[in-house]
Amino acid sequence: MCVRTFDDHSAQLADKFIAAWHFTPVVSDAFPNIDCTIELRREATPPAVPSDMDRFEVPHGFCHTDGVTSYLKIGESLIRFNPPALKKIEVWIDDNAGERTSVALARLIFYATQAALRRCGRYEIHASGVVAPGSRTGALIIGVSGSGKSTLAVRLGLGGWGYLSDDTMLLGATPDGVAAWGFRKAFSLTQRTLTAVALPSVDAAMREHDELDDNKQRLEPSVMFPSGFIEKCRPGALFFSSLSHEAKTVVLPLSSHAAMTRLMRMCPWACYDAPIAREHLDVLARLSKQSVAFDLRAGHDLLDEPHTAARLVASHMGELL
Repeated sequence: MCVRTFDDHSAQLADKFIAAWHFTPVVSDAFPNIDCTIELRREATPPAVPSDMDRFEVPHGFCHTDGVTSYLKIGESLIRFNPPALKKIEVWIDDNAGERTSVALARLIFYATQAALRRCGRYEIHASGVVAPGSRTGALIIGVSGSGKSTLAVRLGLGGWGYLSDDTMLLGATPDGVAAWGFRKAFSLTQRTLTAVALPSVDAAMREHDELDDNKQRLEPSVMFPSGFIEKCRPGALFFSSLSHEAKTVVLPLSSHAAMTRLMRMCPWACYDAPIAREHLDVLARLSKQSVAFDLRAGHDLLDEPHTAARLVASHMGELL
């Protein structure tokens, strides 16, 4: 993936956000084959969105599409998802004070980057990822914000599990099945989670507030977790997490069909981004078939009892470990 900027402001934005993600810079005059380029412009006037397109709401914006080309408006800024054959995502950053807030810009660059990654065969999912000690098999904890997935990831990290991410994962097809990669380097935790799990070395790990959510604190996981970062894993278990507000956590098995249905709900761009929907849905279908899946209804014991998370997840992964 290539990022091309046309002004200093856009270049600074690209450097800032890409530095926070698990990308490896290519330093060379002879670039390898590029699957997709993101073009960032600040001062240029964005094109008019065609009036005859279908329009629907997405988190923090609106998408206009004819099934081939899509325009995503975030405030007054604009992203154009071109057909995959053009290998290009274009971004026009609105030049007014409101659109230069960190939250608006973070969302804008995030959406553009994820669109480019989909054209590189990497598909995002709102999940945390962990790997059991002594194992190469990963577990994905999948859920919306506030579903307990970050708390589980922290508990498992403190228990010696390797970590990939606490929030956003990338999925992709490999010869050995569907693999998962972590996307964001830092963890992002609410004060409730920080207080409940009593993180060691929390002061040393503390960073700035999350740019996408002022209610969360960014933390450097390498300072907190002994087993360290795992770049990639083959998911063998999927835990679809929600908060039950009961005393005890309940875990129920799910069929591959039920897991696929839930994956589609958690990956709406598999339907929104129509030109690459087939490839995206195929990766989700393969993931649902290669993994055992569970409905995890998280109770208070996950917060109150330090060893519950590792014991619970390991017991349901069973022979996978």
